[in-house]
Amino acid sequence: MRKVLLMGMFLFYFLSANLLVYAHPGNTDSYGGHNKTSNGTYHCHSGQCMEDAKKEAADLLFLL
Repeated sequence: MRKVLLMGMFLFYFLSANLLVYAHPGNTDSYGGHNKTSNGTYHCHSGQCMEDAKKEAADLLFLL
């Protein structure tokens, strides 16, 4: 029974993993982000850009 449960969990994870991940085209700049051409916004993925975004979000939450 335990093997069946583990296999079912593995199968569910394996099949749903493709639904949870969505990649988009575009390289990041030296700051760690890039422009999204579909709506003209700039967003972060890593590096200094991500650190700045985290700080800004924390500051906004503090103001609420």
